[in-house]
Amino acid sequence: MPPHPIGVSAITVTNTDAQSGSLGGAFTYTAATAPAVTSVTPSAGTVAGGTTITIVGTGFVAGSTVTFGGIPSSIVTVNSATFITAVTPPQSVAGPVSITVTSPDSQSGTMGAAYTYSLRPAPTLSTVAPPNGPAKGGTAITLTGSNFLVGATVTVGSARATNVVVASSASITAIAPPGVAGTVPITVTNPDAQAGSIANGFTYTPNPAPTIGTITPADGPIAGGTSLTITGSGFVNGAMVLLDGLVLSGASVVSSTSITAFTPPHIAGAAPLRVMNPDGQSATSTSGFTYKAPPVPTLTGVDPSSGPIAGGGTVTLTGTNFVSGATVMFGAFTATNPVVTNATTITVTAPVGLSGSNAVTVRNPDGQVASMNAAYSYLGAGASVTAVTPDGGALTGGTVVTITGEGFVKGATVTFGSTAATKVVFVSDTELTATAPVGVEGAADVTVTNPSTTPAKLEGAFNYQPAGPANVAVAPTAPGGLSLVVAGTTDLQVLVKAQKFPVAAVYLLDVAKQSWKTYIVGAPASVNTLTSLKATDILVLRR
Repeated sequence: MPPHPIGVSAITVTNTDAQSGSLGGAFTYTAATAPAVTSVTPSAGTVAGGTTITIVGTGFVAGSTVTFGGIPSSIVTVNSATFITAVTPPQSVAGPVSITVTSPDSQSGTMGAAYTYSLRPAPTLSTVAPPNGPAKGGTAITLTGSNFLVGATVTVGSARATNVVVASSASITAIAPPGVAGTVPITVTNPDAQAGSIANGFTYTPNPAPTIGTITPADGPIAGGTSLTITGSGFVNGAMVLLDGLVLSGASVVSSTSITAFTPPHIAGAAPLRVMNPDGQSATSTSGFTYKAPPVPTLTGVDPSSGPIAGGGTVTLTGTNFVSGATVMFGAFTATNPVVTNATTITVTAPVGLSGSNAVTVRNPDGQVASMNAAYSYLGAGASVTAVTPDGGALTGGTVVTITGEGFVKGATVTFGSTAATKVVFVSDTELTATAPVGVEGAADVTVTNPSTTPAKLEGAFNYQPAGPANVAVAPTAPGGLSLVVAGTTDLQVLVKAQKFPVAAVYLLDVAKQSWKTYIVGAPASVNTLTSLKATDILVLRR
């Protein structure tokens, strides 16, 4: 079948010799679907008819008719398959009626009780008080007239008034909405769609210009995000806040005297603040808001201060004003995994570096830096041991020794022969202390091993000696307060007990450090710095 208007059509067959035969009314074209009515606006009017309504639905086709309770509308316009306008016909009885849309093919759709006819007269509007108010809206107005119904709406110009209260059939109060300066009509529309208007009912006057009083707080960080409260007057909903030309996010007009907003990022210094109402009027505070740069960081400590050139050790930086997101450089190399614990502490993993002293630099996200020259030394592939003091001790171990050399790092281990020392303490990159383990009589190699580096050995550096009274020197019993004696033992207490007089104190000159080590009988450990001997040490005994 070819396309065809809705309705009855004849069918004709024509042979090639031009003879033909027809059957009139043989085929009827219908709409694709029956029409359906889903909504009607407005849904009420007077029994006099004449109200133009909008019918929304589906399946509407040209030539469709509309009836109101069985009475046809004389003016029907099919705007589209979903939209019809029609004028209500008069009715003799008030009340709800159904609306039916019928296609030319006789298919129809009905919405029951779709429209209500009312006997009430249309409202009239006689006065508006006051007759004017500011364009920002908010003026409380009183309308007088007649035939006002509960549920009536008020329109000022093209905008709906708010807080509409129908006090009586002759009085309505409402709040004027925002508008544009000039005179506009006011319309009261009852729920039955009947309306009454005054053409020049209300005059919008220009809004007063805004003023700025205080800005709180008056300053904040250059990163932005400070919550501002701006007080003043004449603020209007929709007002913009600009800081040095930048529009502030989250601006909210709390009232005509208060606005809140958040500052954007900006360079340090004072930035003028401007409030602009939707009508273009504005106010500016030249001092506005002061952006403050964060305090400059400082770097005061790097611990440890050295490590292997392979990197990998944990380093703790101390200082002030560190900020999350800070980066750390060791010389020209960037440290990995920096963690800003707080404003005074950063932990990092030392990167691979070059042998020698390097500056350590902390850079905050805002670009401010703190640097300490020669703060971290990268050591060679291994350490070296140059001396062990004392150079001997008892076979039973326990001698506390000082190991000197270079290239020591935290975590270094010490062995005497093949046995690990205990209580290894990292003093500096040139000094360790350790407690000698149990050994075998004779010379033992002392070896220092840094983490992940080649061990450093000093051969025969520590001499294990048998302890015992046979080797203990005894000072002469001649009168006098001080006596010199060659120890002959590595055990201090054995030496003291071997004497033939009460020993009050023992003194030893540490030649390398040019300082005296002291043991005073009965004194606390914090006083006694003399804890071990070499058998060859020359001591001063005080009686």
